[in-house]
Amino acid sequence: LDLSFGGESEQKIDDELLVQAISYANNVIIASYISPNGEYMVPWKTIADSCVAYGFINKPHDRDFFIRNSRAAIFSKKGEVIDYSLGLKTLAWYLNFDPKHLRYDGKNIAIKKLAIPINRDGTLPINFRLRFDEFNCIPFWQVINTNLPPDTFKDKIVLVGSTNEIVHDIYHTPLGIMPGVIINAN
Repeated sequence: LDLSFGGESEQKIDDELLVQAISYANNVIIASYISPNGEYMVPWKTIADSCVAYGFINKPHDRDFFIRNSRAAIFSKKGEVIDYSLGLKTLAWYLNFDPKHLRYDGKNIAIKKLAIPINRDGTLPINFRLRFDEFNCIPFWQVINTNLPPDTFKDKIVLVGSTNEIVHDIYHTPLGIMPGVIINAN
């Protein structure tokens, strides 16, 4: 879920239902983020504990304000890994590798036998393969109000997030303007 859950809802039952659904699915990874002042903002503990993992979603802008790289890891001032990205944790889970076992050796992040090279600043280039209009996007209202076939999401990685410019999660990329959730998918 490319959504942040920073605190409790006004209606406690909403949180309880969300926690139950996430726990039941047993395969949900949610977003954390780095605030504009550099603070690492993790999800509300009750919701975070119901997920298999959470990872940050921030992407650094290049000088021309385009997004070409993704943060793979964030580091403490001492150079120790604080956390890994939502994208890496999703890949790990997809490969049947517990995201808690991700390791950085100073040059690469290891997922099973994969060694993913990252730059000194914790970034890696995004392999933009698809434009926004090339993804199979299903509007949330359609998921809620329609009887979709049971296999619509079966055996697929499903990213949930906003694609609306109103929420300001839209960025310039080499393939045009994209919502953050689509950049994560790439």
